[in-house]
Parts: sequence; structure tokens; C-alpha cells
Amino acid sequence: MPLAVEIRLPRTHSPVFPAVCCACLAERPGDELRVVGRFSSWWELLFPWLWFVRKPVRLRAPACPDCRAAALWQRRGRFLVLVAMVAIALFVVDPWVRDAELTRQWKKLARLGAVAVLLVPVIGWWTVRPPVFDVTVAKDHVAYEFRHAEYARRFQAMNVPGTEAAR
Repeated sequence: MPLAVEIRLPRTHSPVFPAVCCACLAERPGDELRVVGRFSSWWELLFPWLWFVRKPVRLRAPACPDCRAAALWQRRGRFLVLVAMVAIALFVVDPWVRDAELTRQWKKLARLGAVAVLLVPVIGWWTVRPPVFDVTVAKDHVAYEFRHAEYARRFQAMNVPGTEAAR
């Protein structure tokens, strides 16, 4: 089961990527996959302007033109699937919820529960089929997530100081 391999580096460290495609490991890929990550916290719910103030982490990993296109389609497809699942859940549950004799809070909770139940298999699939390359930004480090363990090993070898591998 191909789960993502995670390599953590300090936020101050500028990563060096191997000169191979992050998706198919082809030499001299000729293009790059751009990924942007932001540090998020619960404070953004109270202070939404923090999302605009915090500096994003912008990365460019080498990729073949075909692999880059496939990764972009996967990213867009995930967003479309998410929107579709939420819409389907609300469309299916809403007539039942409107007719039920529930308080307003219970109706909201029923809609939220329907969305959560419908998203469980989708999130499970996304865990089994992770993106080729992704980042998660934390307060003190950046977690680089790779689908291919071989690429992750090469990346870790090029960025030895301060790395820790996690699976």
C-alpha cells in the first residue's frame, strides 16, 4: 500500500531536490511541479486575516511535463471530488432534514454528519493514493511528503542536516 513518506526539515532550511522526476524518477525531467503550503492554526478561525499575513512556503520539485500535468489534474480532481461529495450529501440529506421535526442545531448537526459519513471513504482513498509531492507546514518545520520512497531517500540524502524520516 503506497502511503506517503515524510521527511521533516527545519523551516529555515532551503531544500535541495534530486535532479529526477518526483513522480517517475526519470533523469533530467525538464519541468517542475509547484507546491504551496501554509502554516495554519485554530487562531485563523478567530482572526482570519492571519491567513493573508503568514508567508507561504513555495516549492518547485523537478517533474516531467506529463507527470506534472497528471499531478495537477489529481490536485484539481481532489478539489472537485470534495465539492461534489459535500453537494451530494447536502442534496440527499436536506429534504429529509427539512421535513424532520428537529431543532435548528440538530438539523445542522445532521447535515454535518452526512457530509462526514460521505467523506470517510474519500479520505481513506486519498490516504492510500497520496499526491506525488506535497508539503505540510508547521510552526518550526516543513514536512515534505513523497509518494515514492526512493525519491524520499534521495531527497533525504541531499538534505541530511536536521532531517528525520517518518512513515
